[in-house]
Amino acid sequence: MEIIRTASYDLDLSQFDLEVVILMAQSGSQFAQKQLLERFYETTKKQIDRQARARRLQAHDVADAEQEAVFAIDEAIRKYNLHQPITRMKCSFPSYLHTVVEARFKDCIKRLRRNQKHFDYVIQAKDAPAAGRHGDNPGPAQEVEDSEFAERWSRAVDSLSPKSRKLYAALLSGKQTEVIADELHISVRAVQLWKNEMIRELRAVIVD
Repeated sequence: MEIIRTASYDLDLSQFDLEVVILMAQSGSQFAQKQLLERFYETTKKQIDRQARARRLQAHDVADAEQEAVFAIDEAIRKYNLHQPITRMKCSFPSYLHTVVEARFKDCIKRLRRNQKHFDYVIQAKDAPAAGRHGDNPGPAQEVEDSEFAERWSRAVDSLSPKSRKLYAALLSGKQTEVIADELHISVRAVQLWKNEMIRELRAVIVD
């Protein structure tokens, strides 16, 4: 568990369980937020590009639409429900993000129809930001924020029940739900229910 006690911007979350990273982002970790943005930016941008080509948008309108990628990912992270019932109809985060992108693109088209002038958005997202990489040099304010989050996250992990701590360690090592289920000779559904309980335990402490 030593990795949890390092500054959060030193962690590599690329192989970490997606729903736990989303919980970190929803709980205030800017580092986790940036890692999710980096992870999903290109696929989100490609989805928007395909829709833009289908609509035969002008080049400057395509650029406007592409800027929705960052906003869509941010909205999906904030609104994704980590406490969905474990059923075959459970919506995964990538599927939910796809739906959010569809809705935001439709809204963008409506705006373009009302006003053909180029919109100057606050966040320029045409080029994906290289955020959350080890080569980055976070400023003092970001380091303080990341350090405070790392301490809160560490307390949350320390508060986990022995059963949840065992699962957390498995997820931290990069193991997928199916692998954990196979190793423990239990169903995937049982692992998913187990993970939901672990997330509830973490959330109870980290958002307190």
